[in-house]
Amino acid sequence: MSYQEDKSLVRTGNAPRVMASLRGLAISLLRLDAHTNIAAANRHYARDPQRGLHLLQTA
Repeated sequence: MSYQEDKSLVRTGNAPRVMASLRGLAISLLRLDAHTNIAAANRHYARDPQRGLHLLQTA
C-alpha cells in the first residue's frame, strides 16, 4: 500500500498494467539499493529528488 493502488483512478486500456509495472520497477530499484522498508525508502527519496535521479542513473 505504499503507492495507494486502491485509490488509483487508472482503470481503462493498458494504463493499469503500465502503472503496475512502474510500481514494480520502483520497488525493485529500492530493493537493489538495499532498502527493506519501502515506505521509509520512499520518504528518504522524497526529501531530495536528486537522490532518486542518482538511483536511476546507477541502475
